[in-house]
Amino acid sequence: MIDIKNKNFKISDDIAISKIGDNAVLLNLKSGAYFELNEVALCIVENIKNLTTLDKIKSIVIEKFDIEEQKCEDDIKLFLEQLTERDLLEFEV
Repeated sequence: MIDIKNKNFKISDDIAISKIGDNAVLLNLKSGAYFELNEVALCIVENIKNLTTLDKIKSIVIEKFDIEEQKCEDDIKLFLEQLTERDLLEFEV
């Protein structure tokens, strides 16, 4: 498992995002893998198009959605791990 807390990451370059109202779908153009996004997940994805950190994303989500900090961090980590499993997220080496 990748230590997301101490890494810079971004959405992979070969990913397409299709918005549908407040929701969206991420599609890996190489593998065909996709991931449905709710409003919070879409906010996260829109803010990780360029390299960023967990702390930066957490700050944005807390400000926009008024969620408790530890719950926010746990949920973001889980979401980013799911994106990683589907080859939708890249890490700076």
